[in-house]
Amino acid sequence: KGMPHNGMLGNASQSVAQGIKDGGQYVERAKLSGMSEDVTELIRRNPITAVLIAVGLGWFVSRLVKR
Repeated sequence: KGMPHNGMLGNASQSVAQGIKDGGQYVERAKLSGMSEDVTELIRRNPITAVLIAVGLGWFVSRLVKR
């Protein structure tokens, strides 16, 4: 059976699927150099958010390594 297509769950699954598709298309278009420029600009505009994300990812990776 596939993903639900109606209701709140259907909307959520369609949004996630569209996000994955858009992300894949972005990676194909931007290649690595364009992506690094975009990430650099994103960090400049949102430095606190970037630091919080980095700390969260570091914590998550450390938990994976401890196992």
